[in-house]
Amino acid sequence: MPDNQDEFIFEDRNEQEPKPQAQSRIVSPTRGFYWLEKALSDIVIPHFGKWFVAGLLYSVLLSASQVLHPYAAMLVNLLGPIFIAGGLLGAHQQKQSQQAPSNYQFFSAFTHISKLHLVLLIVVQIVIFTVFTYLMFNAIGVEALQSIDWQKVQAQQDQAYLQQVMSQLLPYVKWVIIFGFFYSLLNWFVISLIVFSGQNVFAALANSFIAAIKNIGAVLIFIIITIVIALVLGIILSLIMAAISPLAPQIISLAVSTLLTAIIMPIIAAILYVSYREVFFGEIEASSKSL
Repeated sequence: MPDNQDEFIFEDRNEQEPKPQAQSRIVSPTRGFYWLEKALSDIVIPHFGKWFVAGLLYSVLLSASQVLHPYAAMLVNLLGPIFIAGGLLGAHQQKQSQQAPSNYQFFSAFTHISKLHLVLLIVVQIVIFTVFTYLMFNAIGVEALQSIDWQKVQAQQDQAYLQQVMSQLLPYVKWVIIFGFFYSLLNWFVISLIVFSGQNVFAALANSFIAAIKNIGAVLIFIIITIVIALVLGIILSLIMAAISPLAPQIISLAVSTLLTAIIMPIIAAILYVSYREVFFGEIEASSKSL
């Protein structure tokens, strides 16, 4: 039986078709591994070409914004939930009707009926980050932060100065990690709940957090697997970049970043969709195209 205690269910009465009522349940911690496997085998790989093109269009926009102006890049990043929602819609239509995603899949949510709720979600996320940043600045001290030579830190040539700065900031790093962890729990299912279940932003945030806490074992296993994969890929990528970047460092770095984002975005959307369907609808059947 699904455990729906302390959940906030929101029904959008303006919808012509009723949204399915999402009720979270507890799944096995090992599902954290299968979220990745299922996302790849059932969603991304069968239409990899289409997903890659869709991801590439988003990635080119992101890279172009970074080249144009920092504020342009900030705007694209802030609109991330809407781009992710587009990927979720593509995963849903593929899973339900075997229809391949469109080339502009990550832009599709800009015309979706839930777009205003997604914009409100972005506003709430900005407020949360602003409050946390304000608290951290007050804890560290504005004068202490202003006294740090950030150009010297980025250059990473003066190891003694780098260690001094790290020792100064290290006590606060744990709070950044804790905030990042709980922030990810708060947002894990929120976009799916807004788009597919018609919940308002605050109900979706609450239900996302409750569901993630219930399934903390699966979430932790997934995070550990992701960290291991990221470390391995990071080592391989750093070796490749060290070999070829002297030829054209900025161009090569931008091209690699663009290609990686084009591959990662569809995987992120697929994982969020698969985990949402399992936790809220109990769709834990074995993958028909298992890797």
